[in-house]
Amino acid sequence: MKNEATSARAKPSSRRARYTSEDDAKIRQLKAQGLSWIAIAERFPGRTPGAIEVRYHTRLKTANTSRRRARQLRDHSQTPSVVDDAGEEEWGVEEICDARKPADGGVELLVKWKGGEETWEPYENVAETEALDEYERLHGTVAGVYAQRFFLGVLESGISPMFMLIVGSWYRKQEQAIRMGIWYCCTGYVSIVSPLINDGFGLIGGGVSSWRYMYYFGGALTIFWGLCLLYALPPDPIRARGFTERERYILVARLRSNNSGVRNTHYKMDQVVELGTDLKFWLLFSVSLLSIIANGPISAFIPIIISGFGFSQLNSLLLLCPAGAYSGTMILIASFLAFKYKNNRTYIIFVAQMGTVLAYLLLWKLPLSAKAGLLVGTTILPSLGAGYAVLMGLGVANTAGYTKRSIASSGIYIGYCLGNFVGPLAFHAEDAPRYAPGFIIVLITSLVAAGLIIVYRFVCIWDNRRRDKAGVMEGFDHAYEDDSTDRKNPQFRYIL
Repeated sequence: MKNEATSARAKPSSRRARYTSEDDAKIRQLKAQGLSWIAIAERFPGRTPGAIEVRYHTRLKTANTSRRRARQLRDHSQTPSVVDDAGEEEWGVEEICDARKPADGGVELLVKWKGGEETWEPYENVAETEALDEYERLHGTVAGVYAQRFFLGVLESGISPMFMLIVGSWYRKQEQAIRMGIWYCCTGYVSIVSPLINDGFGLIGGGVSSWRYMYYFGGALTIFWGLCLLYALPPDPIRARGFTERERYILVARLRSNNSGVRNTHYKMDQVVELGTDLKFWLLFSVSLLSIIANGPISAFIPIIISGFGFSQLNSLLLLCPAGAYSGTMILIASFLAFKYKNNRTYIIFVAQMGTVLAYLLLWKLPLSAKAGLLVGTTILPSLGAGYAVLMGLGVANTAGYTKRSIASSGIYIGYCLGNFVGPLAFHAEDAPRYAPGFIIVLITSLVAAGLIIVYRFVCIWDNRRRDKAGVMEGFDHAYEDDSTDRKNPQFRYIL
């Protein structure tokens, strides 16, 4: 009966069940000899340095996370020293920082240890702790945290679609690509400084949890800048302040070449129906979804790989900076090329997808001891961001009709969100350390996305040639005020 109870308690985490007491004792012995995590991992085929390091700090060296965890340690360990070592006060639970619901069910909590590390732990491991009681006192319950994160997502969801609409309403087709890249590159460049800023906030003491300072800073900055935009950003060129009537006319006249229509406050259901039957929109939606699946594991894999090198917390953060710099720079370069050279946007997206494929092949196939190669892989992993920046501009430029363009912009972003949701579901703990099934899924989806963008190019070429053969040349008469869709306007031509 005791063995059955022990098995039942161990079942929630397949990772714990795969470590034997002999494995734990061997890890402690090798670590006591001063070996690096990479050297230790070589003695355990099938496990990553990062996974063993987390195992050591959260299972062998850490304090009991709860009375239940203490019982589990006693049941699984044949060596009393493991249980004794697990009682070191230095490695107790300091704080519960966040909660999430993994794909396989249950609830996981982000635990900050007194030793300075943070790991995701099953809910039952930190039940009965003062840290969890404090967390639920401040946030209500774990269900309350889910509700909080849901509304945070709702408020954030309009950012990218609105930026896409603003660019499409103010700039000509060829100008839109570089403008998209300018605002979207910030997602890469901010990741250079944000880890360091957040690490600094984590050092602040006082009566408020350190992670709250991050939200105070980010929230205050967002509200302030939102108020600035509310005052300074005009709704469209027609009502822009600070321009004369002639200058407004010039602003409107230069946008006629877009053939995409003016801002319209009437919701046109016929344009929504047309979008739902538009093959070109669904191709872009599919490319967005499939390409961004590769983005999901990025935030999880880069820290694990770098932590496995044995660097300090600060040095690990510094090693994340090149990936942010690479991402921001590649977004700008790709957007500039799309702006400088006409009808090459689909090729740029294709090349960006190949960069992501190369990165995942390096991370999957290189040995764990190849630090330089793995760092190169983690650095070029965000290549997909360059392609997505161009993809957004392509969707806006090739969609006419204000209602249709608005829904299309949102649809492409929904594909982005779904890709981020699906990506982490492809990687499971039992597939460690190389996660072959997950990498295969990501590589296939990235290659399919690259193929679909070429299909999109040929569909646009066919449509343009069909219109040319009909004898209707590209023109811009009344294009700005008619609010006609790209399908209904025979003078509209698609960019490639």
